[in-house]
Amino acid sequence: MFRRVITWGLIGCAFLSGCASLPSTTPPAATSERWQGRFSAVTESVAGLTDESAKRNNVTGRFELTQQTNLTTLELASPLGQLVARLTISPGQARLETADRGEFTASDIDTLTEKVLGWKLPLTNLPSWLRGNIGSNSQLDSTGRLLSAQEAGWDLNIEEHSESGKPSRLLLEWPNKTVLPRIPYNQIRLRLILDKPSLTNP
Repeated sequence: MFRRVITWGLIGCAFLSGCASLPSTTPPAATSERWQGRFSAVTESVAGLTDESAKRNNVTGRFELTQQTNLTTLELASPLGQLVARLTISPGQARLETADRGEFTASDIDTLTEKVLGWKLPLTNLPSWLRGNIGSNSQLDSTGRLLSAQEAGWDLNIEEHSESGKPSRLLLEWPNKTVLPRIPYNQIRLRLILDKPSLTNP
């Protein structure tokens, strides 16, 4: 728990004061799909912590999500554009790099983010959600556009669509209402606002 709080505190420091920055990554390879935009994340511990300042965190910034054949990368930047965290998933491994030069690995992204940050990130499912491809417990509008869904323990609400009908503003909440009665859990409310639905390298 101490590592979780300290690691998240250092990430938050970078977002708020620009105290550190990761080096830029190389451009996405061919045959990749990329999403860019803004995010806000509110995390709250409902049990297990006594320090009031550690119970709730609120962070805003920018993100870039890239998916290639065997690699998914999520980069988080401060509102001023400083790269402060990078998450990558490849077959059998997930890795988190932070602006304070921390590096953590695990066999999957859920295990990694919960171990280091204390809460989950939906990185495995996020590319499909941004495409509007959710097959279970979903609601559509009269034109067939996705409005809401429950998947992988998350509640998803599509607040706006682009002209192409893809999600452009999403609200993600974990755990969803079917899981929530089984608290204590760390809860997260994540809002994504896309600059464009996707950028594709042929």
